[in-house]
Amino acid sequence: MEAKLDDNMTLIVKISNSEPVELADFAKSMMSLANDYQSRQTADPRLPAKLYIKEIKSGSIIAELAPMLPLAGQLLIEHYDQIENYAEHLYNLIGWLLGKNGKPENTDGKQLNNLSNIVNPVANDKGGQLTFSTVNHSGSVVNNNHSGSVVNNITVNYYEANTVQNRARQEIRQLQEQEEPVENGDYTQVLMYWAQAAPDKETDQAVIEAVWPKPVKVILPDRIKQEILLDEPYPFKKLYIVDVNVQTVKGRPKLYKIQTYYGSMDMDEN
Repeated sequence: MEAKLDDNMTLIVKISNSEPVELADFAKSMMSLANDYQSRQTADPRLPAKLYIKEIKSGSIIAELAPMLPLAGQLLIEHYDQIENYAEHLYNLIGWLLGKNGKPENTDGKQLNNLSNIVNPVANDKGGQLTFSTVNHSGSVVNNNHSGSVVNNITVNYYEANTVQNRARQEIRQLQEQEEPVENGDYTQVLMYWAQAAPDKETDQAVIEAVWPKPVKVILPDRIKQEILLDEPYPFKKLYIVDVNVQTVKGRPKLYKIQTYYGSMDMDEN
């Protein structure tokens, strides 16, 4: 069957980097994006669901991707909106992992692993930002140097990328909440790592596996937060040794109050 590259609707992937992006990270990000896109499309032997590079643009790292569409009436109707649908999937999946919306239906470990790889280039760059834009080229509006109107725009910064990765890791593990009830009280010199954190927000969450396997809201003195989050170049890549007071509700921890910080060590990604 004859097919052509879709010129009307494309996906712009832009990595605004403050540090050099390792080629392997970029390649893995794009491969995971292609894999995730393909897994979202309805299997059709007449039209393999793949993304193709339409153009590489200058300025940061900008890739314009498009699907291949069939040159047949009914099939064209069936596939014309696949880029827009996929962008909505990304928006909902990222939003869920950031706590902005509910869990999308049929989310599985493969999707979560792909997304973790997709955002990795900015998860390693504190000044980096990743933007997905769905652009309708049938319009005449010029937006962000792209000829066409932006239908969807998703931006992920360093902190959000690390939150996405940590939350995805937790979901992939499918930790069961069947452990014995956690007791209120003080736990000394336990390892903690960030699941979600931002310099100017009170939404910090951390994991202390010696207490509970899932993220819990955490509060800590300003001087400790300054040291382990704001002054640390890559806080999501560290394990922190802390004393913590754990407050529970019905046997499950609801609040960690960090009392003492002893030091940190590198997190073993393997």
